[in-house]
Amino acid sequence: MNDPYLILGLPTGSPPAKVKDTFKELEQALAPSCFPEGTKQAEQAAAALKACKHARDAITSGSTEKFDTSFGEGLSARLRLGQLCLASHMISLEQLQEAVAEQAKSGKQLGEILQDMNFISHHELEGLLIGQELIVGDEEVKDPQALRLLGLGLISEELAVLGLLETRLTGESFVEVLNRRDWLSMDVSGAIFGHPN
Repeated sequence: MNDPYLILGLPTGSPPAKVKDTFKELEQALAPSCFPEGTKQAEQAAAALKACKHARDAITSGSTEKFDTSFGEGLSARLRLGQLCLASHMISLEQLQEAVAEQAKSGKQLGEILQDMNFISHHELEGLLIGQELIVGDEEVKDPQALRLLGLGLISEELAVLGLLETRLTGESFVEVLNRRDWLSMDVSGAIFGHPN
């Protein structure tokens, strides 16, 4: 992503006065004093504020073409096996992290590791692999809320894909899914998107 305006929730090329005013609003809404110290909300607010400052600085310095965040263009909505296991509630996020750590050490396929750790059965793995092809094809994620939260560093690509899948299944907004799953604090999402939850 190379659009710092999106991080601030503004159309590309917005006037400097609008950038300044919007940043000031975000700075006040995400201020450390607004969130209990040492909480998940405080961490998320601090990360978002840091990303907003980075975006504002890129815009005011005129270096928007060099602006970059940690995820690339063309974020794919195709579910990976671990994401599908999480989405179907077959494993927990902690189990997935444990399996991915083992995969990094051993070089084995994730499905094989999930079976070895008795997190899923062979039949479940076969079903997941079939479902992986049927549920979502390769498509680019274009949801502005998802892209903004990715740019703010508040969610990972995996959570973005899972959240977007759930929006299709439940009809909820992307932020509502993240709030319900407790992946994003309602207070922080309200501060970012300018509405109380």
